[in-house]
Amino acid sequence: DNGICKHELWLQIIESIENINNLTEEMYNQIKKRLSDHQKKFINQVELFKTCNWLTILAPFESIQITENQEWDYFYLRKLQGLLCSDFKKEPDYLLQIFESKESYEGQFSLLLLTLPLCNKVEKALEMLIQIKPSISLEFAKVFCTNEKHWEFLITILLNLIQSNQNENYFKLFDSLLEHVSTIFEPDIFLQLLPDNGNIRFFFKFIDHCFARHRAVQLQKEIEQKAIREEQTF
Repeated sequence: DNGICKHELWLQIIESIENINNLTEEMYNQIKKRLSDHQKKFINQVELFKTCNWLTILAPFESIQITENQEWDYFYLRKLQGLLCSDFKKEPDYLLQIFESKESYEGQFSLLLLTLPLCNKVEKALEMLIQIKPSISLEFAKVFCTNEKHWEFLITILLNLIQSNQNENYFKLFDSLLEHVSTIFEPDIFLQLLPDNGNIRFFFKFIDHCFARHRAVQLQKEIEQKAIREEQTF
C-alpha cells in the first residue's frame, strides 16, 4: 500500500508540475526518467528472484496484452510476486492473513499460491490449483513440493479429478506428473506414492522407468568408482 501511495504521489506531482509554465522540459523529463528507471530496475530484480514463469498465465496477465501505458497498473503486483519468490519472506502468516481477508482483487490467486507454501500450507495451495488452474499444478509442484507427502497428495487429488472429469488434458498432465516423480525418487519410495487402488498396468511404464533410471545411476556410480580405483593403482 505504501508503494502504491508513493507511486500515486509521484504521478500527482508530475501532473501538477506539467502545469507550471516555468518548469523546464529537462527537469520534467528527469523526473519521469526516475520513475521509469525505478520500474525497469525492479523488473530486472524480478528476473533475479527467478519468478515462477507460470505466473504469466495467471490472472490478470493470461488474458491481456499489457501496453506501455498499463505497465504501472500491474507494477506493484509484479513487485509482490517477485518478493514472494525471493528470499525476502518476512511474516508470511501475516501476509497470508492480509491476502485472504480482502475481497476479490486482481492477482489474488497468484499471491495466495506464493504465500501458502511459506506458511507450510503446500497442500492447501495444491487443492486451490486443482480446482482453479490444474494445468500449472506440475510446474508449481516442482518449486514447492519438498517431500514425499506433497507429491503423494498431488497424485491423489489429480487422480480424483480425472475420475470425475475424463478430460484428455488431465490424463496428459497425470502422465507428466508420474514421469517427473519417477525421476526424483528411488523405486521403493516411488512405489509408495502410487495409489493403492490404481491399475498396475497403467502405472507399469512409470515403475519400469523408475527402476531403469535407478539401475543407470547405480551403474554410473560403479563405473566412476572403478575408474578411481584404477587411477590410484598407477
